[in-house]
Amino acid sequence: MLFNKCNVTTLHIDSICSEKKGEGMVRGITMSAALAAGLSLVWAPASAQTGPDPGSSEIRIAQASEDRFKTDQPSEETPVDRAKEIDEDEGSTPRLEVEIDIEIQNDGNFASDDRFNQFNDLFTTTEPAVNFFILPELSIQSGLVLEPIDNTEPGRNRFFDDHGFFVEQLFLLWDQDEFAAYGGKFNPPFGIAWDVTPGIYGTDVGEEFYEQVEKIGFGGAINLGGDGIGGEGFGAHTISAQTYFADTSILSDSLGLQRGPLRVRDGGPSNTEDLSSFSITVDGGDFEGVPGDPGYHLGFIRNEEGRGDTDSEFGIAGALTATIEPMENLAIEPLVEFVYFEGQEGVDQRRHFLTGALGNYYGSWNLAVAHTRLWSDPRDPEVERVDFHQTQVSAGYTFDFGLDVDIGYRFIQENAVDTHTVGILFHYNFGFEVDRGGAKFRF
Repeated sequence: MLFNKCNVTTLHIDSICSEKKGEGMVRGITMSAALAAGLSLVWAPASAQTGPDPGSSEIRIAQASEDRFKTDQPSEETPVDRAKEIDEDEGSTPRLEVEIDIEIQNDGNFASDDRFNQFNDLFTTTEPAVNFFILPELSIQSGLVLEPIDNTEPGRNRFFDDHGFFVEQLFLLWDQDEFAAYGGKFNPPFGIAWDVTPGIYGTDVGEEFYEQVEKIGFGGAINLGGDGIGGEGFGAHTISAQTYFADTSILSDSLGLQRGPLRVRDGGPSNTEDLSSFSITVDGGDFEGVPGDPGYHLGFIRNEEGRGDTDSEFGIAGALTATIEPMENLAIEPLVEFVYFEGQEGVDQRRHFLTGALGNYYGSWNLAVAHTRLWSDPRDPEVERVDFHQTQVSAGYTFDFGLDVDIGYRFIQENAVDTHTVGILFHYNFGFEVDRGGAKFRF
């Protein structure tokens, strides 16, 4: 079986949530899709609502939650991402900036070898970011999330059920052209496929298994080239390092449907309440004169084993991106990423992740194709070997007033179980800022 930290993940395959809090309460893999408020397409037969077969060990694709179709969702951005976006010359201080990212999504599993994978789920993922700038370089950054956080009944159709509201990030950020420093509760950077893979479903596997979220600690980043140290001429590069532990404060709980605060006794990687876990990343791009605008990401991570775990996590990540513009208004963006883990989820096993994707953008239209493979090599005989494939195709349109509408299809194959999903996603982003000059709104 696949072991999942259900507090922060999306894909649920026979989770051992009942054994560990840190591996409990799956958010659900979004088979993506979204409908306008009040509309629900029910693909699952009535028998799918009766609950799982206790004797079955087949795949269970959990319902709902955080599909990250957009790559600019404010709550997910790492402190390094936030620092890159800040324009220190924009606006006076003190200044309050609020950005709200809204997704309404309907997921329909219309066919599966496991009948309990056939269900429908209509939900929202709403993410406000409230940032207060004390000085142009000094700010308090936050990321809040409203989404489904519980999946105790696989196969049950849902209509905006089981939502909880929680603080994903809350940290102090000092940002200058050459460097940035941050401390508090934040999402450490590691890998990029969980964030930038195109398509409705492209980010799902990375989000589930190796996106790092809700850690407490501190870190910093140095910018080389571009506007940073060394100036232009050899591209722009960012080196970041951070040390942290899993959040066990009151902020690990949620309002609405409560997920309950994480405790040290719950175990899980980095759940140690000391700064024994860390990640180091290097990102680069903007190479002058190089066609295709190539970029890269390199990452290393170590998450100390928690109570009850048998191993610490060690991971490496490498990714390449490009942007090719063969004609006016057309951009083609390939992506490839490989991630390798030893001891992931605190279990004696090796896991490999390979993602390849192609995003195509023509004017306001987009077309995305992505495939991710996960295969494992467990050393513990009690841990099931997994060969997992996910393929997605999606297309969408962005209206002049800012609304994104996307439809997509996803095919999942895990060992002997195939599951087919279709869906539609509505996404809208707006914000405002308030300073001494008044308020300004952005839609």
